[in-house]
Amino acid sequence: MYAGMACSQIGRYGEALAFFKRALGIAETTEMNGRDVAAIYNNLSTLYRNLGRYEEMLETLHCTLVMLESAPPPNTYLLADIHGNQFLPKAAMALTDVLSE
Repeated sequence: MYAGMACSQIGRYGEALAFFKRALGIAETTEMNGRDVAAIYNNLSTLYRNLGRYEEMLETLHCTLVMLESAPPPNTYLLADIHGNQFLPKAAMALTDVLSE
């Protein structure tokens, strides 16, 4: 996951995407906790936002929230990150309306 974040920060988005997908694959085959999986999805959603892939951003944000619901507390730091970095909830809802037209 950290390699994906580093690549994303320097604009190597293709490599970042590959690292995040790999991290999700590892998460599926291990017993990674929900908070860690949610963090991967949250970072992936930021990458999709940077790429202008807003529909995929919304999908991964939904996955983030689903994972957080199943994770033990505290989840407040990640929820704050989602709301702060991803301009939710009002902007995302407006974007959903635009995409569905």
